[in-house]
Amino acid sequence: MNAYVMVMAGGAIGAGLRYGAGLWVKGVGAPAFLATGFVNMLGSFVIGMAFAILVATRNEPSPYAPLIITGLLGGFTTFSAFSLEMMQFVTTGRVMMALIYALGSVLIGLCAAYLGYVLAVKL
Repeated sequence: MNAYVMVMAGGAIGAGLRYGAGLWVKGVGAPAFLATGFVNMLGSFVIGMAFAILVATRNEPSPYAPLIITGLLGGFTTFSAFSLEMMQFVTTGRVMMALIYALGSVLIGLCAAYLGYVLAVKL
């Protein structure tokens, strides 16, 4: 199957699972922000496992890695992809790059969200 089709299919499933997980967390009476935190942490845990099983422990990555890692888990939470990239920096000894990437991503992402908000409010 074409990798793009696998990523799109996995993304659709992951997005549906994210929505369902968010409803479940809210349904047990937790604050809405905990739904996002739950999804992000669960996705980060699962993407670490998936990377180990489908990529890191093989001579050649599994053909299903795009479906599961990029598609399913990317659709479930983009934070999991960020966490995987950070883990790869750290495990390959590029700790300074990990720190720069983390700080830059959070600060630039926060600024971009704020600027988008300000622009939308002014329109």
